[in-house]
This record gives sequence, structure tokens and C-alpha cells, in this order.
Amino acid sequence: MTRAGSPPGHWEPASLTETSAVFAAFPAPWWIAGGYAIELAVGHRFRGHSDIDVAVLRRDHLAVQRVLAGWEWWAADPPGTLRRWEPGETLPFGIHDIWCRQTPDGPWRIQVMLEEAAGTDWVSRRDPRIRRPVSSFGHAGPTGIPYVAPEVQLLYKSQASRPKDETDFAAVLPLLATDRRRWLSDALAATHPWQRRLSPAARMNLIVLYCSDLPACHGFYRDLGLEFSRERHGTGPDHYAATFADGTVLELYPAGTRGSTGRVRIGLTIRRADLGDPRFAPGRHVLQDPEGHTVDVQVVG
Repeated sequence: MTRAGSPPGHWEPASLTETSAVFAAFPAPWWIAGGYAIELAVGHRFRGHSDIDVAVLRRDHLAVQRVLAGWEWWAADPPGTLRRWEPGETLPFGIHDIWCRQTPDGPWRIQVMLEEAAGTDWVSRRDPRIRRPVSSFGHAGPTGIPYVAPEVQLLYKSQASRPKDETDFAAVLPLLATDRRRWLSDALAATHPWQRRLSPAARMNLIVLYCSDLPACHGFYRDLGLEFSRERHGTGPDHYAATFADGTVLELYPAGTRGSTGRVRIGLTIRRADLGDPRFAPGRHVLQDPEGHTVDVQVVG
């Protein structure tokens, strides 16, 4: 990208905390975007970042000049020129990025991305048929920092498919509920390589654990937020069954004469609000159930 009347400069991105503090005064919706949005969805940092992006609706973009008063603002003018954004200037459709720095010879700190909207709907600038309510364009996790919904951010990342985009996709995919996977799948081209991973032809639908201490096992998994029903099939033993959002069923059976299930490792992604034990912070926790099975728990939100 060339820069009209400006030295090239370099990036020293503002931290997530600093960026959030600055935009706390923004009088309209805003969201952390880019790779940081994926990390906020995942709940922990897993790669480095060369910049930091903030998304706002185009109709609100003049407020950026107020919250970044005293900064320099430069508009990315297609096909690749960075030029000054004048005070009070309404940027036309086609200009989607604004680079911001605190001094004329200082590093770039924040990039603002302009999003399109029609009434109460966010509208994709790449395909206006793709839209969703502005209210569901983003989320706010335990930190309170708003961020672009991961399925929307992945839609943007799907265009270039750089190594970092593949890393982000792999990190957040296990956390995407069925409805979010379906939304992204519908928005992507039918031939996109991510389609197969979003909707694999085969999937796991049942896990059965045979427990020597059934009440203890039931209590352990119930405290992780799983909702069980007590069941009995024909003349079989009483057991517990929990159904996940994607239809997968976990069943806990008494061991009986079979003996308990041997070495097993189970991975679970659980919302913090659903946990019976509030001590678990967002992130990864490796536990053991009462039978000695390893349970790899990723706590989100």
C-alpha cells in the first residue's frame, strides 16, 4: 500500500486493554475484529499479532474522529493508497479501513474497519445477500470486551486463507455450535475447502462410559454443566444420558460384570455459566473423573 504525503511508518499495535479503554467512549456499537476477535472467542492467546482491528458501522464512523481526537487518521483509498482522512469527511463506500496513529512520525496503533448496515441488519460488503441482525454481529465475553462473532470473522478470513487464518479457523472450530457452523457454511462458497470440516460426512454420535461408581461419575459430569436424564432400555440397567448441542450422546452405565471402561481421554467445551464449579476460569483444564478418565475441559465465555 502506498501512502500519499506520509512516511511509510511501522506498526506497534495498541494492546487489547488500551484499545478497549479508548473505544469505551465510542457512542455506538463497536467490536474487536481480526485475529484478536478469534482469541477472545477461544478464551486465550495462541498466536502473535502485527496489528489490532476495531469494527464499527459505517453510519457511525465520524465518531471515530472524536474518540481518537488528537490522533492522525488515514483512509485506505483503493486500489492501495493511504491518504489523510480530513476532519468531518464522510468516507464513501469502497473505503473500509482507517489507519490511526498518535503522532505524525509515530507507529500505527489501531486499524478501524467500516461495516455496512441496513436498518437493524449488518450486511456483508462482499455479498449483500449475507446479513444478520447487528445485535448478533458480535459478543462480549467474561472480559466485557465486545468482539466480532467468530463465524463472521471466519467469513472474512476465508477469502485469503493465509496461514494465520488457517490457524484461527482450527482454534475456534471446536467451539462453534451447530447453528454457527451452519451459518458460516451457508455463507461460504460450496467449493470452499473449509466446508468439509464444517459439515463432515461422518461424526461421533455416542460415547458410553462404564462406571464402577455411577453416582460419583454422574455427579462429576453434572458439575461440568451436562444435563442428564435417567434412562432404562428394556431389561438393561438404569443409566444416565446427556445430549450435546450437536446431537452427540454421553451415556454413563454401571460397570456390572463388564468392568469399568479402560483408558479414555474426553474433550469437552463448556460455557463458564453452565459450570457447577465457578472456580474454573476461561481456558483449558485437564481433570480426572472418579474412574480415572482424563477429561480435557475448555472453558469459554
